[in-house]
Amino acid sequence: MKNIEIYQKDIWLVEFDSQIGSEIAKTRPAVVINNDLGENFSIKIVVPITSWQDKFKQSMFYLKLKNYAKFGLDNPSCVNCFQLKSFSLERFKRKIGEIDDKTLFEIHQIVANILDPSYDLVK
Repeated sequence: MKNIEIYQKDIWLVEFDSQIGSEIAKTRPAVVINNDLGENFSIKIVVPITSWQDKFKQSMFYLKLKNYAKFGLDNPSCVNCFQLKSFSLERFKRKIGEIDDKTLFEIHQIVANILDPSYDLVK
C-alpha cells in the first residue's frame, strides 16, 4: 500500500479501470469528497472529473467547474457526481490540484440529492 497523504478537496489522477458497462473509465482527475476523519483508512471516496460538454446542462448529476484552471485542470471540466466511487490508495497516481469549500459543498448537495431528492443540505 502506498504511503501517501490524500485529503478532502484534493484533485488526483485516479485509475478508474477496469470498467464494466457504462462505468466511467481510464485514468482521469477525481475529487476526494469524504472527510478527513478517516484519513487512516486506505480507501477514499471520489467523484470523477470529465471534460465539459453542453449536453451535460440537461442533467442534475454534473457540476461544471467554472474555475477549472485554478483547480489545476487543463480544459473546461465538470464533476460527474453520479459515478461516485470508493477506491484504494493504490489507484491514486498524482495530485494535480484542489477545489474550494464552495465547490465541495455543491458536490455534496448533488450527491445528497442523488440519494434522495428530499434531502436539503444547509450550510
